This record gives sequence, structure tokens and C-alpha cells, in this order.
Amino acid sequence: MNSLRKKLVHWLGAYTEQEKRESNYTAAQMGRYKTLVEVQAYMRSINGEDAETWCDLAWKHITRKIEEMTTF
Repeated sequence: MNSLRKKLVHWLGAYTEQEKRESNYTAAQMGRYKTLVEVQAYMRSINGEDAETWCDLAWKHITRKIEEMTTF
């Protein structure tokens, strides 16, 4: 019965609750990965600055990313 219901859900073009949760988790992981790669690239781009300037720029960039992630 359960597999029949699952097949019907797929035939109608939908997802089961488990598949939806797994898909959301994967999307969230990819979003986090993308953000970390962007931050890493920015950190590399400001390499060579003096320590105080580098820390200030890095902090501003990270806080800007956090604001982007929390502002909808």
C-alpha cells in the first residue's frame, strides 16, 4: 500500500515528505558551501593587506554575508 501511494505521488509529479526534507537539506548544504567559497575567495583577494586592514575588511565582509542570509 505504501509503495502504491508513493508511486501515485511520483506519477502526479510531487514528492513524498521524506524526499522533500532530503531535498531541502541538500539545498541548504549547497547554500552554505557557496557562501563559504565566496568568503574564502574574498579572503584570498585581500591577502597582502596589513593585518589591521585585513581583519577589518574580513569582518565587514562576513557581517555583510550574515545580513544577506538573514534579510529576506
